[in-house]
Amino acid sequence: MYNDAQQKAIDSKEKRILCLSAAGSGKTSVLIGRVSKLVSDGVSPESILVLTFTNAAAQEMKDRYRKYNPDKSSPMFGTFHSFCFRLLTHDPAVRSAIGYSIAPRVASDAQIKRIKTKCKTTLGTKLPDSAINGTPEFLKSKEKFECDAFKKLYNKTLRQEGLITFDIMCYDVAKLFAENHPCIAKYKQRFQYVFVDEFQDTDSKQWDFVRSFTDSSIFVVGDARQAIYRFRGADSEIIKRLAENAEWTTIKLEENYRSTEQICAVANKTHDKIWGNSPYNIKLHANKTGDKVEWKNISLCPEYDAIMRFIEGSADGQTIAILCRTNREVDAIVERLRKFKIPYSTKNESDYTPQIIRSALDDSYLIEFISSHLSQQDFNEFIRMSVIDPELTTNKDKFMMMFGTKLPDISTKVLGVSEILKSDSPYADKLTLILGLLGKQVSTTKLMESNQDIIDFLTNIEIASNVKSEIYVGTIHSSKGLEYDRVHLMGVGSRSFRIDDDEDNLNLYYVGITRAKEHLTIWNGDVL
Repeated sequence: MYNDAQQKAIDSKEKRILCLSAAGSGKTSVLIGRVSKLVSDGVSPESILVLTFTNAAAQEMKDRYRKYNPDKSSPMFGTFHSFCFRLLTHDPAVRSAIGYSIAPRVASDAQIKRIKTKCKTTLGTKLPDSAINGTPEFLKSKEKFECDAFKKLYNKTLRQEGLITFDIMCYDVAKLFAENHPCIAKYKQRFQYVFVDEFQDTDSKQWDFVRSFTDSSIFVVGDARQAIYRFRGADSEIIKRLAENAEWTTIKLEENYRSTEQICAVANKTHDKIWGNSPYNIKLHANKTGDKVEWKNISLCPEYDAIMRFIEGSADGQTIAILCRTNREVDAIVERLRKFKIPYSTKNESDYTPQIIRSALDDSYLIEFISSHLSQQDFNEFIRMSVIDPELTTNKDKFMMMFGTKLPDISTKVLGVSEILKSDSPYADKLTLILGLLGKQVSTTKLMESNQDIIDFLTNIEIASNVKSEIYVGTIHSSKGLEYDRVHLMGVGSRSFRIDDDEDNLNLYYVGITRAKEHLTIWNGDVL
């Protein structure tokens, strides 16, 4: 089931493990495999904390864990933000330590803007946000004085109004851990095993939080080449330093189960010039061969006619993605696709068919699944209100009454399938309606002949998508964690996407390349 490197990562008894996991190497399976082994060896799930960067990813990991451990309780899976907010809503001592007397609400953009304007007016300052949010050492003495005064009044006002921002939520709570504040001692004692997924996206404050668990076993998994969120404060230098730290055991997952040997060969060359044989550089290995990677020049097709027709003609029932460096380039591609009436989508949604079916049958799971796809702000409000009224996590009507106007797109399918299953229609009609809602196609002849239960059928059968030939158009950032049969990587080497020695662009280049499963076309030149 696992290759040697994966099994080593699952079984290792070392206390500090950096798992360098290349794209498509099964990192989530390894992480869940290690968690499951700990539990099967007698470790209490309540002593395990698993952190990632999106609520949807946390929910996916929780689902995978439950699949392999159906009769055991779950560890805590969540994002850094949701973990910190849970402490604030559940623990008065933590709230008090950072200046809150009640469980706060997450401030909206409008509320933050109002409070900032109010504070500036009160202080009579016209400091721009760039000065307030910038690096203090670059400010003049008068500006620094005004900036300090603003921040004090701003933080005081937030607390007086019972509001909190994501920065305060994560960083102030993380600081309590880093400084070993007495109120968090019980959490360090409780969580003896800490896991961090997508570790390359960790910023310095989050890393201070993680490494404060000095007596716990820590397992982090990531890939420095997939660090594409520097603009959010994520620092790939952290994962690089750990790879060079003798106190940490490094395990490399280099076998790729997604792409062809030809695609992996191109991915392997991306960072050679700037990283060489550095300990954090990973070499992908694939067990399947395929087409040669194609290199094409956009400048040879100035009207885009040949490009669009080439991409449309390559569909052949496969998933296709056109990936760009910027949103402006995405808009330019979309304009051409519209011109030639080529079907496309700018929504990048994973196939959640099993979760949708389960949600339709189990109200508690429906709430859990839908809430994980709420915006981070709405999800934190869900956590806060769940403390006030625990029934919110199990009562579908209460959940819908409170969050019905804020539901994510996926809820349309979840609620639609639920209503169809409850209807009095013949089950063959139900199946047709459900498959249509899910965008799936499958012959129902076998089902009707065998009179198979509709739930078993939907849960277990391999169902093809009706929209496999539809082209996804988006930024490389939007494709992170996903895969497509064919990828067209646009504008490589252009003014906005230079890959000579710019590590940020090289990382984006690598992520774009490794989204491709069967075929990769790299388009050089300016898209705009």
